[in-house]
Amino acid sequence: MRRSSYFVSIIIILLSKLAFSQDINTEEAKKYFNELKSIADKDSKKMWGEYLYGPVMFVNPRTREIITNENDASGSLKNIGGVYAGRLSERDMLANTAYEWHGKIWTMILMPLPKSDYERRVLLVHESFHRVQEKIGLVSASSTNNHLDEKEARILLRMEWGALFKALNDNAAKKLHDIKSALVFRELRRLKYPGSDESENALEIHEGLAEYTGIKLGIGNEPDRIKYIARRISDASGFPSFVRSFPYISGPLYCMLLDQTSTSWRSKLNNRSDLGAFTKNVYQINLDMNLKQTFEYIKSKYSFGKINDYEQQREIKKSEVVNEYKAKFAAGRILMIPLINMKIQFDPRNLISLGNYGTVYPTLKIVDNWGILEVNKGALLTPDWKKVIVTYPENISGNLLSGEGWKLTLNAGWKYLNDGINLTISK
Repeated sequence: MRRSSYFVSIIIILLSKLAFSQDINTEEAKKYFNELKSIADKDSKKMWGEYLYGPVMFVNPRTREIITNENDASGSLKNIGGVYAGRLSERDMLANTAYEWHGKIWTMILMPLPKSDYERRVLLVHESFHRVQEKIGLVSASSTNNHLDEKEARILLRMEWGALFKALNDNAAKKLHDIKSALVFRELRRLKYPGSDESENALEIHEGLAEYTGIKLGIGNEPDRIKYIARRISDASGFPSFVRSFPYISGPLYCMLLDQTSTSWRSKLNNRSDLGAFTKNVYQINLDMNLKQTFEYIKSKYSFGKINDYEQQREIKKSEVVNEYKAKFAAGRILMIPLINMKIQFDPRNLISLGNYGTVYPTLKIVDNWGILEVNKGALLTPDWKKVIVTYPENISGNLLSGEGWKLTLNAGWKYLNDGINLTISK
């Protein structure tokens, strides 16, 4: 994922549970470069008006070695039989993303790539879309949807997915009923959580469109696309958090339904569009005035009982985790680090909301003006994204600070200050 370089650069790693191949060599790299180029050539700018094949780098995350399809702007990479090799620095983020490096914007893909043809092609196209996303005006501000960690919001989201998926396979009459039901669940959620319409829309545009593009171009026929999204829904139901992962499901579902119409809907999108509203208008659906009454009437058709039971058990387990993190970050001694010009990588599936305190990122890496922070047992980002908080340091040695599950390496000129209780970082 890539935002404008004028703002915070946010990089998300969406880890996969799928089987992977061994680290790719130069011949495999050529094969996958050609695979992506073939997809882009076939599309020929039809979807978004931009050619999706451009600078691509495959990265070995253990060694930071890269294999690219072209040289960097300064020509510093080594030509090896028609591909190029080099190495990223410790300050470079490693993720599946669009990444600005050495004078070019690259599609960065971590090795090894998925063995599954569909999984690999979806990934390649998804990240290639991010590379051109700013050009086509569909980059939205990053948003954290902490409300999607709440039981009722999760229930309504999962029911929305279920209704949309049913609609993909329905005849005309049933399709309208299921889309209408999905929009009822969507509207009820957004009414309960004011402001969630904007924050959800932003991520559905930014990540949802990328995933839809990957599925649309990476999977050649509609039945296989539907099977693919069915597997994704099944996997996602077990995600510990939907706070940032939800658009990988919602986006493709709405877009695939829009593709089943004759409208040229993609040309009408902008970075503030609402995919649900688009679908509502295209299918000419009117919602009932009493949404709660409608919900009670239709909920049994969309597995409400089963979903509710699952989410009730999740809520019990979540409360224990939340209390532990509150004791760790809100009641204990801490180190507060300012966020100035950060680049951040994390797994969007496991975020934990602490409400007004902020959001816990169980694993993350941040590179900022002050240095590099690496976390594997939780850090708290404040709601305004101006500070990251970790536990009080257990060890301090020169420019290296470390504590329970974290390590901070300070750049020259930066220091830690003690206010008598907690520590802060300052220049």
